[in-house]
Amino acid sequence: MPNISSARVTALGPKALRVNLRSLPRAPFLGARALTPRAYGSVLVVNRRGQLYVDGGKVSLHFDTKQLRDKTISGTDLAVALVDKQTLHPNILDALLAHPHMIPEAFKTDAEGRPIFLYFWGCVFESASHQPCVRYVYWDGLSWRPFHRWLSDQWGARDAALIFEY
Repeated sequence: MPNISSARVTALGPKALRVNLRSLPRAPFLGARALTPRAYGSVLVVNRRGQLYVDGGKVSLHFDTKQLRDKTISGTDLAVALVDKQTLHPNILDALLAHPHMIPEAFKTDAEGRPIFLYFWGCVFESASHQPCVRYVYWDGLSWRPFHRWLSDQWGARDAALIFEY
């Protein structure tokens, strides 16, 4: 079997990565399986002047109107709301974790200095008991920390879906 992880990302320079979306996404925990990979080919990830771009599309933090201020939205409802958005694949998450200098400073914390949780909705995973989840990363003050979140949870004002638009 080929070494999938080594084929996942190629550094093209200090601020450019080629990320293979065809390779199997890394599972968030033992026994998890990918449900919706929705990935084809590879993408170019670039940090230009502190902004992140995927294949030329600018990456931004996306919040549904139902999760702003003190409101929340279920992960299941948020997944439906994101169907028409260009969400980031978790292989991009792994590439950014391997090259953390690429992640924009603005993605670390909100205006009050609290961490922003960056979700990579390009692939939903499922546990052995059929509980769906997505992977995310957050800044803990010293480094970026990966984790996963169940779609049965509620998403609030610091839970951003990473999307890109041309």
